[in-house]
Amino acid sequence: MQQEFRNADGELDARTDFDWPDFGTCGEYDGKEKYGRLLRPGQDINAAVLYEKRREGVLRDHGRWTIRWGVDELNDPVQLRRIVTTGLKFGLWSRRAG
Repeated sequence: MQQEFRNADGELDARTDFDWPDFGTCGEYDGKEKYGRLLRPGQDINAAVLYEKRREGVLRDHGRWTIRWGVDELNDPVQLRRIVTTGLKFGLWSRRAG
């Protein structure tokens, strides 16, 4: 389900957890580790959040709207369904509008 997005030179721009290309949407699971033990040496949470914001901009350049969920949403199927369904609709809408 993961998808790699590469620039014109073939270099990796981003890798997502899920991708729905027909809807112009990708999905990311944000576990607690992402902003905890997986921080790079010397990186703080603020830097990690700013990195993720820039990364979402790169994914938009690749024609993808990004949706995110965490463990709480995984444990609530109704909430997870809402997040994914809304994201797919928005990604499809933005693809048609663009």
